[in-house]
Amino acid sequence: MRIIPKKIKVKNTVWKCYSMPDILVALVVFAIIFISVTAGNWGFAIFMGLVSVILFMPTSDGIFYSCILENLKFLFSKKKYTKDAVKEKERIDTLIGLKDIKENGLLEYANGYYGRVIKVGQKNFGIEDIVQQNVDINYFANAFKFLDGTQSADIIKIDRPVNLDDFSYAVFGRLTEVKDGLEDEGIKKIKINLLQERIDQIDRLNNIRKQYISDYYIVVYGKDEIDLENNAVNVATEINKCGIETKILSRRETAVFLKYSYSRNFDEREVNTVNDNALLDWVKPKEVEFKSNRYMIDGTEAAVLTIADYPLRVKNAWGADLFNIPNTKVVMHVKPVDRYKAIKRIDRVIGEMETKQILSEKASEANSAETHRATMHALLDSLQTENESLLDVTLTVTAYNYLEDTNYKKKVRRSMLTGNFKPSMLYGLQVEGFKSANISPVSTLGTYERGINSSSLAAVFPFVRTFVMDKGGYMLGENKNNRYPFIFNLWKRGNLYQNSNGFVIGKSGSGKSYFLKNLILNEWANNTRIIVLDPEAEYLNLTRALSGNIIDVGNAKEGRINPFHIYKVLTEDGFAADPIVTFNTHLKMLESFFKIAFEGVAADILELINNLAVETYERKGITETTDCTNFTP
Repeated sequence: MRIIPKKIKVKNTVWKCYSMPDILVALVVFAIIFISVTAGNWGFAIFMGLVSVILFMPTSDGIFYSCILENLKFLFSKKKYTKDAVKEKERIDTLIGLKDIKENGLLEYANGYYGRVIKVGQKNFGIEDIVQQNVDINYFANAFKFLDGTQSADIIKIDRPVNLDDFSYAVFGRLTEVKDGLEDEGIKKIKINLLQERIDQIDRLNNIRKQYISDYYIVVYGKDEIDLENNAVNVATEINKCGIETKILSRRETAVFLKYSYSRNFDEREVNTVNDNALLDWVKPKEVEFKSNRYMIDGTEAAVLTIADYPLRVKNAWGADLFNIPNTKVVMHVKPVDRYKAIKRIDRVIGEMETKQILSEKASEANSAETHRATMHALLDSLQTENESLLDVTLTVTAYNYLEDTNYKKKVRRSMLTGNFKPSMLYGLQVEGFKSANISPVSTLGTYERGINSSSLAAVFPFVRTFVMDKGGYMLGENKNNRYPFIFNLWKRGNLYQNSNGFVIGKSGSGKSYFLKNLILNEWANNTRIIVLDPEAEYLNLTRALSGNIIDVGNAKEGRINPFHIYKVLTEDGFAADPIVTFNTHLKMLESFFKIAFEGVAADILELINNLAVETYERKGITETTDCTNFTP
């Protein structure tokens, strides 16, 4: 378990939760009531007294009167921004602050900052043991250490549709091969039907019933272009050590990412028809109109929520579920804090909590102050003895009403509460929320910033794969929980996939045989040679339907298995092994065969049989240097 420290920015309270500014406002209200009483205006005085009780009630977002002031401020502020507004203050450019997308993909902002976008892949984090998880998190924490005092970063999740164009092209290519092949017409017809069914499946998901998956990015911001470019490479390299693919985006890829950060209601293929000079104009929304608790962007309703409080104790990948809330954009803004300033802040908070603990009249308040103080001591220790750094973090969740659901905000809020996060609905602060959730170095929600040490922050690790879409694979079904397509490639290789061995487990009647038949059918359509050992005769009908060969090893009427045939052996990379490896592997298999065929045979007799087998191959011109890959059975 890891600890997320309590707030490092606390206001100095004079009495309970009331600070000196609150006391001054209360004195002003009291003065108004006193003047009303002395003037004999008792009705107004009583009214003001009742109102003041409500105004100074503490809420989760502060004292109630401060919430009213925020809403009054919103009431008199700009609420509508358009691309072609006459007044500069009402233009989209003023709201988002993006000035240019340069040729290399670098973002230029109006405030003198630049940004570089890094696409981050995902991994099966859940199947790793705790040691490997901590190694990954340490690498991720090191990535934040490259940020200096003038730089910041965003960890971003957006929803993007499953793009199956590459899978579609591969199946069309395979279909062409089958049509032009020399196979029997009956077999060719079956394969064509199977491949056509694959194409129909892909088309439904790709163009008709779109599925959206989480896509992750890190944007690094800075004032110096060269330093920023170097830092982006360093951050990407460090994250790469976690076993996650990273890519610094090009100009058009950056434009598509920015477009998705505002809304997903477009087809990303449109970018191919847009000129380079018009990319920025294509990216920007046409109209944004704000209400007190939501906003409209190009006809899509959305609302920004933020995290007001975090759980105290969290596990590795504590942000995975939060970032994976569907129909949302999640932005975690990260800004490093100077070590001296961080320690000074912590000292002040510790002193404040010690005073509060002494003066508290209730045990609950004293316990809360003690917990707060303990987390500050732990944070101070990590900064001074463990070489960690402190970062100010603001986390926003933008909920989109893509499904025309009146309860879309409640569902997102419920998901946040389920993860023990305390959300704020940002009433009257939607403009500030939009700016903080925008892809820019600007963060305008200072009240909701939380100082977190680098290791606890890195443990957010949201890059957890929730789907299987193997390149070069075929679709076998959908994920039961999120309905993402399950596209499987049995022959993939990687850090976690050293070979193609596997087994299928499940309850009786859960679909094990159906899954295997589906797998066999798809592999057969890909020209994979398939051998099924079938003591229960479950696969006879499938074999006959595919014009396969059935060998009854009991009577040998329809064929025989030749144990002396040398089959090719594949390496871990999926390529044919060297002849010496193939030949020696076959001899080991033969020895196992002889042990079964001549049960109980003496060791010297078995050795003699092995030597005779080698001599027999030599007489036929087959040795360990012979290429056996093209031998026919």
